[in-house]
Amino acid sequence: MAAKCTVQACSSSYPSSPHHKYDVFLSFSGVDTRKKFTSHLLVALERNGLQTFRDDKRLDRGEDIGSALFEAIEDSRISLVVFSKSYFTSRWCLNELEKIMECKKKLQHIVLPIFYEVEPSDLRVQKGIIAGALASHKEIDSKMQNWIAALTEAASLSGWVKTNMGERDEADLIENIVAEVANKLSPVHLNVADYPVGIMSRLRKLTTLLHLESSNNICIVAIWGIGGIGKTTIAKAAYNSFHRQFEGSSFVADVRENSMQINGLILLQQQILCDILKNGSCNIGNSHEGIELIKRRAFCGRKVLLVLDDVDHIQQLKALAINPKFFHRGSRIIITTRNISSLNSLRSIGEVYTLEELDKYESLQLFSWHAFKDHRPMEKYMDLSNEIVEYAKGIPLTLEVLGCFLFGKTKSEWRSAMEKIKKIPHEDVMGKLKISFDSLNKEDKDLFLDIACYFAGMSENFTIQVLQACNFFPKIGIRCLADHYLIKLKLGFEFAHESQFKHQIVMHDLLRDMGREIVRRESFNYPGKRSRLWDHEDALEVLRYDKGTEVVEGLILLSLDRNGIKVTAKAFQKMSRLRILVKLKFLYLSHCYYLTATPDFSGLSNLEELFLDNCIRLVEVDGSIRYLQKLLVLDLASCKRLRKLPPGPWMLNPKILNLSGCSKLEAFAKFQGATSKSGYSLLSSWALRTKSVDSIVLSLNSVQGLRCLKLLRMENCSLSNIPTEIGTLIQLECLDLVGNKFSSLPDSMSNLTNLVHLNLNYCTRLQSLPKLSASLLFVEVQNCPSLESVSLESDWQHTDMLFYNCPQLDENYFANELARNLLHVSGSGTLSISISGDKFIDWLPYQTTGSSMSFVVPSRANQSLVGWVFCLVYKAEADFWRFCIEIHNKTKGNRINHEREDSIHPKSLGRGPFRDGTVLGYNMSFCREHTDQMQGGDEVEISVVSYNLSLKQWGIHPIYQNIEY
Repeated sequence: MAAKCTVQACSSSYPSSPHHKYDVFLSFSGVDTRKKFTSHLLVALERNGLQTFRDDKRLDRGEDIGSALFEAIEDSRISLVVFSKSYFTSRWCLNELEKIMECKKKLQHIVLPIFYEVEPSDLRVQKGIIAGALASHKEIDSKMQNWIAALTEAASLSGWVKTNMGERDEADLIENIVAEVANKLSPVHLNVADYPVGIMSRLRKLTTLLHLESSNNICIVAIWGIGGIGKTTIAKAAYNSFHRQFEGSSFVADVRENSMQINGLILLQQQILCDILKNGSCNIGNSHEGIELIKRRAFCGRKVLLVLDDVDHIQQLKALAINPKFFHRGSRIIITTRNISSLNSLRSIGEVYTLEELDKYESLQLFSWHAFKDHRPMEKYMDLSNEIVEYAKGIPLTLEVLGCFLFGKTKSEWRSAMEKIKKIPHEDVMGKLKISFDSLNKEDKDLFLDIACYFAGMSENFTIQVLQACNFFPKIGIRCLADHYLIKLKLGFEFAHESQFKHQIVMHDLLRDMGREIVRRESFNYPGKRSRLWDHEDALEVLRYDKGTEVVEGLILLSLDRNGIKVTAKAFQKMSRLRILVKLKFLYLSHCYYLTATPDFSGLSNLEELFLDNCIRLVEVDGSIRYLQKLLVLDLASCKRLRKLPPGPWMLNPKILNLSGCSKLEAFAKFQGATSKSGYSLLSSWALRTKSVDSIVLSLNSVQGLRCLKLLRMENCSLSNIPTEIGTLIQLECLDLVGNKFSSLPDSMSNLTNLVHLNLNYCTRLQSLPKLSASLLFVEVQNCPSLESVSLESDWQHTDMLFYNCPQLDENYFANELARNLLHVSGSGTLSISISGDKFIDWLPYQTTGSSMSFVVPSRANQSLVGWVFCLVYKAEADFWRFCIEIHNKTKGNRINHEREDSIHPKSLGRGPFRDGTVLGYNMSFCREHTDQMQGGDEVEISVVSYNLSLKQWGIHPIYQNIEY
């Protein structure tokens, strides 16, 4: 029973029409309309099956007329108000009208006015006979203000005007009124989902972006995401919820598919016209005529809700007249798309809602409803169900398809099905996902397949380097794939060629599997006849038995066999189209756990990157490595048994050298270019192993000759001192000092004017931070229990600082001092500081525990607004969270967003303040951006939208500075 109640609760949360006793409440004055117009209208309404209430026919004798009428109004879906000359002389009519307009506001009651020989303009300003009629009620002043407000509002509604009509004209008018009432009452309700799991939370986010509370602007929102994630579902839920608030509405389904049919665009144009005009016959000669008809007849002067589902090309928008200048104020347009580039013409004025995947709880619930017809799995199927949830990665379509497929099957059948779908995606899932792939051109399809087979999870820069060497054009192609939501670019720091914040190419597992399945279907039984070989066993088979063909373009070996393999050059002779191994530049032997010695590198003179990290049994590196003059990257991290590198001079000058975790390395190589001004170098774990030493001192000699160093990684090296000379590394961009034993940093740190990332996590003896360089973007100081003081003296530009689990920083004192210091920060950008704890700064002038607040920005004589200090206290229940502060300047009509995201090291969860898996923290942000768009006297609304956290309290403080004349 509880499970069924859960779904019913979800379903009932959508706005739907409650049961009404009447369809129409007819409000009129019987003096001048009862025996003519009103009686004809009543007959027409009832002839069309519309249950209509009018007072002289439905009230029982002896009943209290006032309360009965008011109940009848509430029990009706629509009120038809016939404004005639005698209407305004009747107090009963005016009381009815007041109640009707009240129901319009509170109950979404529909009001349609009929101006019977009365001009709407006279009603709007209460002049002429209307003014005289109202004057006759002057003895009841207490009601007059409410009546005038109701009359004014009613006069602004769309309706009908009847003046000096003949009988035929009046009959046509009544026919039009009845048709409009019937259309308003038509049960337009789109089927959303059998089990609406996760819909309401996403609908609320969409509602926020639509700004339905504002009737003066036009709002366009694009719902963007991977196929099967529920874009159409959310759009239908929104349409059902809001379409009755508009004067016209249309839900146009399957725009992409229908536009490809013969006269498809014309049929879509006809649908919009017919839906909004409530006209069953909308003839259009050609698409150009259709655009004009939509602009002039459907959109002009009418507040509309338009939903376009599955748009994938800008021409579709043009053909359907989607341009803000064509819409009436108050209109809302929702567009679902897989290809955000199709909306480029609207990006500057529209909002994009990137639809998120279901979380694990929602995924399990949705899957359970389809697989078990209950809100949770049967206990004996719980592990298998969780396995499927993990496989689906939050895609509702996959959960629904697999749930229905597995319904009623045994556990052994479930296991067999899981083994199969991990190798061969389910046809229904693949078909839905493949739509986006099919829309790509040939070059972008090849790029997608390359990424699916080889580059998912790798850095964008590395992927571009490899594919450019193959005469591809990957930069523009990667942008295209991202626009189609086939990949995402995730920002993060990477120790690679260039010391900068990199984008990692992230591809959903289902899309990756789809791409590999497309390749597999090139030849089901013969891997050597496929364009790409990514599976280790397939690649070994092709190389061992010389089964390669000219079809093969790419090949990768992810690990080495325990016993090793021997491959001759003959194995590659037939692979004439092989793009990567023809001129080998990148060799990955990472995680080869049984590799004890490297091969001879003599024949690989073009090698640029060599990865041997995590080869935990490697004890010997072949001497030929010393002559790889083009080698830029040598990664030997965590080669725990490696004791020495080949002796003698090395002819290479690497940009990156990673020796971290080589705990047994006793001798270091002599690089011929080690003291030269090479563009890049990476010193990683430079402090080598020494016997019986608890701490290591980094000396001046360690950094001499490294003035061009850009990345310095010295993680867990037991360093007890950081020398002043570190300030001479003026090109340094990233400094990783995680897990060392020093107690302070030298003042020369402020000289590192190119430093963008400083990581001091787990420096357990660190007591203070000096003045740092304003160039920093990220400062991480997590799990530093001895830290007591932090200097904020710098001209900050765009900096994020994290101080989680640093208990010696007195929360209350530090928070207040930090915030007061932020009021005087001189930077021109942003500074955001996150700290564990829950002490709120109570002297902030504007604060709330809700999600939004409004106020008027104070004006100060001879001072101008230059920024804000924000403080948020929150509770996070994951190791990653995000929030966005939006400032809506209602006076100027613009919006300013201040967005940031935080994370803690997953190892921190379960320890210290994170013991129960939650994080109590507060964030203080200083912002001096976009303040030219705001000034004293402006009315602002400030709201916070969050992900993976709940707000406990937040507030802001404006910052001013004297105006210099």
